[in-house]
Formats: sequence, structure tokens, C-alpha cells
Amino acid sequence: MASSWKFVDSVAASPTTRLDISAGVWSVMREGTELPAPPLRRAVSGTLLADGELIPAAAYGNRTLHLRLLLAAATQADAATQLGNLGRELDRASNFLRFDPDGSHAVFFRTFRAPEYRSEWVDSAGQFFVQVDIPAEPFAYGLREDVGAVTVTNDPAAGSNGMFFDVSSVKGDVATPLLVKCTSGLPELGILAARQHDTPSDLVFFMQAEGGTPLTDTTNPGGGPDALMSGAGTNNYLRTSFATVTTLAQRVQLALGASTDAQKRAIRGTYRVFAVVRRSDTTSVMTMQWVYGSQSMSSVVTIPKELYRQLVDMGTLTIGGSSPASPGRFSAQAPTALDQLFFWAGRASGTGTLDWDVVLLIPADDQMLISSAVNASGGTDGLIDSENDQIYLFEDAADPFAGTADLGTGYYAVAGGFPKAVPGQTNRYFLVTASTVVSPNHVKATTWSVTAHYWPRYLYVRPT
Repeated sequence: MASSWKFVDSVAASPTTRLDISAGVWSVMREGTELPAPPLRRAVSGTLLADGELIPAAAYGNRTLHLRLLLAAATQADAATQLGNLGRELDRASNFLRFDPDGSHAVFFRTFRAPEYRSEWVDSAGQFFVQVDIPAEPFAYGLREDVGAVTVTNDPAAGSNGMFFDVSSVKGDVATPLLVKCTSGLPELGILAARQHDTPSDLVFFMQAEGGTPLTDTTNPGGGPDALMSGAGTNNYLRTSFATVTTLAQRVQLALGASTDAQKRAIRGTYRVFAVVRRSDTTSVMTMQWVYGSQSMSSVVTIPKELYRQLVDMGTLTIGGSSPASPGRFSAQAPTALDQLFFWAGRASGTGTLDWDVVLLIPADDQMLISSAVNASGGTDGLIDSENDQIYLFEDAADPFAGTADLGTGYYAVAGGFPKAVPGQTNRYFLVTASTVVSPNHVKATTWSVTAHYWPRYLYVRPT
């Protein structure tokens, strides 16, 4: 089957054709038509004190599509009309050029304004050779891929999808922006983070407090599991009474949970540490911090004066960062990291106690997006749009991709990086949510129905 070239209105299975330049009076010539790969721009740093140079950053630049067309119009007047049609498509600020080499592997190039073209009059009728050079985005796009829906729960110990969902078998050649749709709106506080190297399932990202070692004035209170807390056992949390020491002191010692060699390598990285705790009163002034190794410690944070089970942001922690990635840089096996993490707490005033439920290590070395809103809207769905770096709210159960949803950006403040999906790699996304922002109420039973969407990106054309 002959290749097909069309200017269309969108990236869709059946888009509206604006101009077909491979049918009727138009045809695309093999000779003179080139689709070079996008150039890779590199930042290079080096000195004469060492051999070689470093490449600290690299990114693809826009590409140029070179098309040689044959216009075989019957008359000069017909040729003028057709050249006018071509000129209108080239003059659009942005456009989509659909290329299908064999009838089943269509890709779409998003092009930019390129009104200049060269024409060569061949005969006395309306036959012309036309050479166009069209700037375009670096990648060719495939049709949208949909993954899910998956139910994600706020309980990391849930049987499946506890605070995470996976996107695997990602199509394309390079990383592509991920769109995440959540039913029932979006949380007032949401953390969406990614682990996209090695084997993400090797990472043990949470530690149950009752599985650790209780230290100063801290015990397991016994009794049956508390349904509001994560985990199970004799009791599923530890309690610090501050009975003998109220100043900042070691209260809980936690192992990072990395028992196998694969887990010990996977734990290396940078994380945002969240402690899930519960107070017994609203008047005591309590503080906490973590200590890792002999020199790494967090800032001291004050625990909000709320009675509910809450999420306390304790900043970032780098595990294994002071060691080389592998001995001599050429080994496939990275060294393991220190295993123990200590949590300190103090009570400056009052008589309240502090319950420790679970500690979360949420990866912050690939992408992490933190979003917050003063009041989350009920009766709506939410969309995290990494193509446009925005967050939308829209009508409940509407389809935002079909033109049937009234999108609104809402009042979400965002920080960090919007997520991408990487081909050839299991992409694990961690979703941590709370119903308030200033003092995050972290309800274990909260669930979200999540669907992921992306458009594959190709360096040339879509493979079989």
C-alpha cells in the first residue's frame, strides 16, 4: 500500500482531513523527501585536567520535515487553487501532519508555521514540483493509550495498589507526558511521585512503626488492631507517652525493610519522608525529626494540633548518596545503604501522647508533583495534565478527551515536576493524599479510581 500524507485537525483514529498531499492531484516523491531524526542537543563540560568531557544535560531539538511534492493539476488555474490550499495549511501556527507508511502504522507530527516553499513549474499546464521544509516538534506521536482504571488506596499495606499504580509496556521510543484522571475530584493535598529505574517493585517504601524498635517512653499498647491505622498484629502502632523524658529524644528505631540484595540496591535514592501519626489531644506542643546515620538529620517540625491521623512532611532524605553508584563505575551491583532510621519526638508542653503508625519513603529522584487546594470540589472528576502542566476539574463521569467536559483549572497550586511515562520500563507511581492542606488528615480508607493516558512518542515511525 502506498504511503499516506495528510494535514489533519487532531491526533485521532479518524481525524478530519484538511488536505491530502498524497492523493488526487498531489503525490509525495521518494527522492527529495527526508524525515531526519530530531537533533540531540548536548551541554558539554570539560577541562584539560582530565581526559574526556562530561555531558551533564541533553535534550532533543525540533526537527525539520523535508517533503518533495508533485502537483499534477489540469490547468494553471487548478494549480493556483491547490497551491493556495497548501499555503493555508503551511501558514497555520500549528498543525498535524499524519504519515502512514503502509496503512497501519500512522504517526502524527505536530508542525509549526512554515509558509515558505519552493515550486518548479514543469509544463505549460498545471504540473509543479514543490519542495516544503516544515519545522515540527521533536517526536512523532501515536494514538492515545489508556491504562486502567485502577483503585488506589491510602493504605500502603493494602493487598493491591496500596498507594501506588503501575504503567507498564509503554509504547514509543522516548519518555512521554502522562495524564492521570481521578474520579470524585482530586484531593486537597496530593503527592504523585514516580520510580522509573531498575525494578520498582524491589523498593520497600513504607515501614510499619510496630515492626520497629520502641525506644524512650515508647511501647506497643497491645490489644487488637486499630481499624483507623495501617497494618495488623498485636497492635498496629506504637505509643510515646513522654512519661519520663519530654525533651526531643529517640522514640522509634525503624529498619528500612530492605532484606534482599535487590531491595538493598533499590532503597538507594532520594525520598520525601512522611510520618503518619496521631495525637491524643489538641493542646500539647509536640515536635519531631528523623536521624539517619551519623550526620544526616531533618529539621525539627511541629506536629499540627489535630486529633485525626495525620500526614507529617519531614523533608527529603538521601539514602546511599555518599557511596559510589558502583565500585569503579562499571559494576552492575551498587553498594547497599545504611539500614536504620531513627525518629525523635519531644513534648514542649501539655500531657498528650503520640501514636506512630507508618513511615513513608516517597521517591523524589525521578518526578514528584505536589498539588494543593483550599477546598476540593465534590461531584467532579480531576485530570492531572502533564502535556500542558496543568490540573483540571470537570463534570463527574464526563470524557475530557471527547469535547464533552467543561474543564476548569480550579484553584490548585502545584510544585515539582509533572509525571512522564518511560518506554521499556515498569513505571510505578506513588499516590499519597490527604483531605486538608495545612494539617493533612490522612484517612486510611480513602480510595481513588485512577486511569492513566499518554500519547506515545517516536523518533521516526511506529514499529510493528
